[in-house]
Amino acid sequence: MMPADSLTDLLGWPLLNFVWQGALIASVCAIILAFSRNTRPQWRYLVACSAMLICLLWPALGVLKQWHDPQAISLHSAIQMASELGASLNPIWIAQSSLATWIEAWMPLVVSIWSIGVLLMLLRLALGLLWVYRLGQHGNDMGALAQQWQIRTNQMAYQFAIRRKVHLKFQKDLLSPVTYGCVTPVIVMPVSLLTGMSPEMIEALLAHELAHIKRWDFAVNFLQNLVLSLLFYHPAVW
Repeated sequence: MMPADSLTDLLGWPLLNFVWQGALIASVCAIILAFSRNTRPQWRYLVACSAMLICLLWPALGVLKQWHDPQAISLHSAIQMASELGASLNPIWIAQSSLATWIEAWMPLVVSIWSIGVLLMLLRLALGLLWVYRLGQHGNDMGALAQQWQIRTNQMAYQFAIRRKVHLKFQKDLLSPVTYGCVTPVIVMPVSLLTGMSPEMIEALLAHELAHIKRWDFAVNFLQNLVLSLLFYHPAVW
């Protein structure tokens, strides 16, 4: 079989097949989580992350399969590929249901709407990353107090066995701590916490954010949002 060459041929059926694939993944994940209700949180976290990753890989494998061995391609694509390869046409007509015919007629519109949705979701993700990055870049300079808490953060990071340099920033217009970055993680803390909370409570918040860094939660969250951007149309992904 000649490979599919148009965006509609490549993505159409894999996107539609993920409707039932996503429902199956979500159902199996829900059953496993229900039976492991009393197990360690790390195990449940691994199950949920694995299900999220499968949501990304299964459609990707479907696209590869469609590329090498198309489930269906349009007549226009078939004629175009045959003319490019100089092959003689020997069409084989396969009877299909009226539902499949109706779906194929609407496939270009489906792929177009999906493409627009992906662009909007990726734009949303990019703007969010830019906001977080600018938040850390424009932190307030607290002088000696900031240096004191940076030293304490370094000590706690060492206790957490985090060998990456963790930067601590303070921001006035922030209501709760924000942590971002993988290679060079940054913790942005609200300035109001320094006056409204005891040092012990601030250290507890820092420990919470350092736990996110140790688990590489920023990378997991980025992957989660990437999957959500590509498969936004499926309720199970949300």
